[in-house]
Amino acid sequence: FARDGDRVTVSFSGILRQRSWNGVQSCPPAAPALHYTLRYAMGTDARAELTMTLRSPVERPAAQAFFALRVPVADFAGWRRGSEQGAAGAARGVRLGAEGSPAEPLILRTRAGNLIVRAGTGLARMFAIEGDRGACQLFLALADGPIPLLPPQATLSAEATLEGEAAEAE
Repeated sequence: FARDGDRVTVSFSGILRQRSWNGVQSCPPAAPALHYTLRYAMGTDARAELTMTLRSPVERPAAQAFFALRVPVADFAGWRRGSEQGAAGAARGVRLGAEGSPAEPLILRTRAGNLIVRAGTGLARMFAIEGDRGACQLFLALADGPIPLLPPQATLSAEATLEGEAAEAE
């Protein structure tokens, strides 16, 4: 934890050691292990700035890769990105908002209001996948497709901003 006036930064770091949480990973974790850092910076407003970084201690060849931070979102009601949108229950299990322009935010509607997600530098893709019982998962992908050769100690990093917007009173 670090505080600078009204801003607080919370950082987590570690080593990726296990298969993905949902069983879709078809290969063992990278070896030698990849190091990660997640950093959230928050102030007094309803916004969090996220930075995520992967670092390899050894050279990694160019490859196809998927690596994303998964953020659970409760009470999902629908989504919008640019001119595309959908209601909850219309398309479960598919990537919602994945094909939008990087400049367009992904807006996830909930009963409590909107979660507005904006891509920052390095973010490969952002999308949501609706699950059961009114929940969805927001995916912020650092890698989603080909990645270049990584020299030893090189990093991949990405940024995103998550902002809450309260529901309008009826």
